[in-house]
Amino acid sequence: MSKIYKVFLFLFPLLSLQSNVSLGIDTFLSKENIKKYKGKKIGLISNHTAINKSGTLTIDLLLKEKDLTITKIFAPEHGFYGYKNAGEHVDNAVYRKGLPILSLHGATRRPTKEMLKDVDVLIFDIQDIGIRSYTYTSTLFYCMEEAAKSQIDLIVLDRPNPMGGKMYDGPMMDKDFRSFIGYINVPYCHGMTAAELALFFNQEYDIKCSLTAYLMKNWDRNKPFKDTHLLWVPTSPHIPEADSPFYCATTGCIGELGVVSIGIGTSLPFKLVGAPWINAKKLTTVLNTQALPGVIFTPFYYTPSQGAMKNMLCHGIKIHITDSTIFKPCKTGNMILGILKSLYPDKITSAISRMRKNHLFDKAMGSDKYLSILMKEDFPAFKLIEAEEKDHASFGQTRDKYLLY
Repeated sequence: MSKIYKVFLFLFPLLSLQSNVSLGIDTFLSKENIKKYKGKKIGLISNHTAINKSGTLTIDLLLKEKDLTITKIFAPEHGFYGYKNAGEHVDNAVYRKGLPILSLHGATRRPTKEMLKDVDVLIFDIQDIGIRSYTYTSTLFYCMEEAAKSQIDLIVLDRPNPMGGKMYDGPMMDKDFRSFIGYINVPYCHGMTAAELALFFNQEYDIKCSLTAYLMKNWDRNKPFKDTHLLWVPTSPHIPEADSPFYCATTGCIGELGVVSIGIGTSLPFKLVGAPWINAKKLTTVLNTQALPGVIFTPFYYTPSQGAMKNMLCHGIKIHITDSTIFKPCKTGNMILGILKSLYPDKITSAISRMRKNHLFDKAMGSDKYLSILMKEDFPAFKLIEAEEKDHASFGQTRDKYLLY
């Protein structure tokens, strides 16, 4: 067999998996669109996740266009390069050729009037993960509010929701718990893209932002990110893989209690739940008995290098999503949390009693009623699930008005 033929056989599987999905940045970059913004000073809200279907950064694609003038970059939580951990301060920086990168997770979470000088148009292009408490969409909404105040046009270059666009799940947000980790009243998993959320926000919150969305082509709402064959870039240090958002939505809120490890500080972030005092086999058996859709559990033992159980041997479970089309992250998370309370009431109750009002758990959940159920009920799993299902029951009718695909 010739060397050329061998190389072709090696490349064929890669070529066959090339995505047919065109992203917002791909549809934006046409001569007709470029002409619209000739002479405009553009601020790009973006980070390392903004690549086209071939893997080139959006900022580099825009800088190649001679008719576009990029004056500054605005970076969200985790920084422009994505290596900062959750909640860490992000400093201003400089991209190549002296282009300033201004932090929206440092001294301010919003672009100030001073920061918006020399900006006629804002472009938002960041890969979100489809969870309300993930702050990239909060940054988008803050920027929309400030763009409206300064009468600046805002463009969204759309990207897939990694969990697909059909499933919505989890609690809604009480306005008293509005924060940077939960700025809009949607379910914890909303099943919408950034452009759809921007339309929702503009209308439902009466922002009056001059908004334009450049949509994807050939995106299927029924498919999670891994089935698009697009390139996945870790959106933050603990979201390494395309399926990570499903697991983050399942255990992220549990982690806010600070009573168990959820795999942060291991190679399996959000895919584990454990602590030194858990009986791994018992917890596994009880959870599998519930026959939750699209998921099974196995015993797992690990020692995290950071987090609530740093350097402790944890006994617990590994979560295995077997069918993401029927899997319900929040229902699964509430079942895990409820069963932990039933099996280990003293551990959970003592953790809750140490919390202050408006704790991160409440902010992430969007309400304090779930903590109340957890505290009061001896067997709270089904009460938690019932509450969150009732919470988002009518959301679908509102959501449908803003779906673009």
